[in-house]
Amino acid sequence: MYILNQSGRTVDVAPPLELTMSYRNDIKVLSVSNEFWRNYPDQVAMLKRKNPDLVTDEQLGAVPQAQRREDIPIRKLSGSVKIKMPEGRIHFVIYPDYLPKVGGIETAVYELAKLMDRKKYFVTIAYNNCESDEAMVKYSKVAKLVKLDDRRLDCDVCLLSSNHLQPQQIKAKAWLQWVHSDYEKYNNLQLVDNKDIFKYVAVSNHVARVCKRMFGIKCEVIYNLLDPDFGKGLEKPIRFVTNSRLSPEKGFGLEEQKSKVVKFAELLKASGRNFTWTICGDNTHMPNEQIRIIDSLKHIENVNFVGYKSNILPTLVGADYLVQLSDFEGCPYSILEALQVGVPCIVTEWKGVEELIQDGVNGYIVRQDMKGIDIDKILNNIPKGFDTKPKGDISQWDKLIKLAWEDSYKTGKR
Repeated sequence: MYILNQSGRTVDVAPPLELTMSYRNDIKVLSVSNEFWRNYPDQVAMLKRKNPDLVTDEQLGAVPQAQRREDIPIRKLSGSVKIKMPEGRIHFVIYPDYLPKVGGIETAVYELAKLMDRKKYFVTIAYNNCESDEAMVKYSKVAKLVKLDDRRLDCDVCLLSSNHLQPQQIKAKAWLQWVHSDYEKYNNLQLVDNKDIFKYVAVSNHVARVCKRMFGIKCEVIYNLLDPDFGKGLEKPIRFVTNSRLSPEKGFGLEEQKSKVVKFAELLKASGRNFTWTICGDNTHMPNEQIRIIDSLKHIENVNFVGYKSNILPTLVGADYLVQLSDFEGCPYSILEALQVGVPCIVTEWKGVEELIQDGVNGYIVRQDMKGIDIDKILNNIPKGFDTKPKGDISQWDKLIKLAWEDSYKTGKR
């Protein structure tokens, strides 16, 4: 196991340690800030106890006293989860750890489970926590749900979502790791490099390049999937729409700042043209920040906040544009959804955006500082008739999972 400490030095720990009762050995964990120590206190306590020189008192101090544990037993599994498996199918488990009701990763897990061929695969979503009953009902429509406990869950292929480590309860013959984000922009717990992983899957070429450069990990690129029937059969009104979390990195600012969203709204108002801008989303984890963000746009009459929408389709279909003014993205579902229903996008110039948006063809790319925007061109030349074929393809997952499953035979893991 390796850990990149605050000084950037890679420390070799031998023999491998059990990190916690939920995670397995032989992992390379990269962390460039104290987020690792704050978010994973069990690992810190275990490392501190077995290797006092590895974890400094300062790093340990980042862990709240109430969360510190001095003796963490390795989980003892008793029995296994009983699943009636249809004969001849590959048991495919997706492990997102936490099931939220909203978010890009949530949509990715849902769409993948929904689009898997039921004649070939039996799909299970394994998790530790779920945000709401609404989320539970949604996921249960596309896969069998299994909450991890003291029982073992056996499967053929397991897909680890995001940067989650291998849970001890899941026994898979082959492992895949899903990489959703641009890790140059996040300073918390980073990617894992595990010798058990058959293949890493990135959601864009840019994300794959970042993984190769930062972690030395080669990824296969499979764009996020979207239901081919998404948006069919609905009529179209005309408007601007944003579907995003209300947070600064998504282009929203606080009242003392002039955010990208405020600047663009003021350009629309100054144009003298009639417009409406419907903003869907919330930030329930930071309610005070959400209130300040909404207040920053009160002076623009035509901007309307409608909150979180579990089904964005009726709001999105028929919009003149989707507006996404983020600081950075991986492969955002809001853009994929808009393009598939023929809605062009106005986006900021984040790394990798050119994989989705061609300036003037299926939208417009504006500068991060919001300078030099030709608002008349945007309003008078709305792109039409561009290719709406989804970027992601379920056949890519089909091929990869079968390769992983077949490789488990060759390597004697059965």
